[in-house]
Amino acid sequence: MKKKSLVTLPFLKQTAKKIKKERSLSHTQALNEAAIQFGYTNYQNYLNSIDQRPPAPRWATEEEMDKIYDDRDRIALEKANLLVPLINNFELPIDELLNDLEKVGLSKPEKRSICEKFAIKEFLELHLLKYFLEDEESEIHYHAHYHAPKKVVMKNLEYKKEDTLLRVRGEFDLKLVFAFEYDANDPHEAFKDEDMDGYFEITIDKNKSVVIEDYILGY
Repeated sequence: MKKKSLVTLPFLKQTAKKIKKERSLSHTQALNEAAIQFGYTNYQNYLNSIDQRPPAPRWATEEEMDKIYDDRDRIALEKANLLVPLINNFELPIDELLNDLEKVGLSKPEKRSICEKFAIKEFLELHLLKYFLEDEESEIHYHAHYHAPKKVVMKNLEYKKEDTLLRVRGEFDLKLVFAFEYDANDPHEAFKDEDMDGYFEITIDKNKSVVIEDYILGY
């Protein structure tokens, strides 16, 4: 049996009109012949087939897209709120850290070693992740409309003590995940994780108050 071709009704009718003229058939006979030509048993079989097809997709309205983005931002904010107790309960003896960095003649590797001992990197990663989750105007949404930040990994860090502040500069990798529920077995590209990276500059004071002075985000 000939494989069925997915043709539109207007195209099939146009074909039937041509067949009717060429072979002097009735209107009904021409419709049946046209349907047979495209792999159907008759015209009625063709009509039954197109009635069972799912409706053609349509573009979402502006209101529907706003609802999607609002839901995405709400999900991201919920994730940010989950980080608050982790940040507040993070054990970081900042006074001791700042005192250790006051030693004269410390090299960059030595400063890095001191800060790593106090897990300052992990503390700041939580802060930067929370910042990205809360930022509704971030470049993230222009790159990946339906994704939300999942993890920040800082690297190539430089530490500098400035009076009662610690200034940290470096690079970071940002992992994004699809923000909504979906079938994990679905291989569609839209659901795959996205990666971004960038540069940052952050200060932290003796009260563990963190200020993101600057960042550049790319992909």
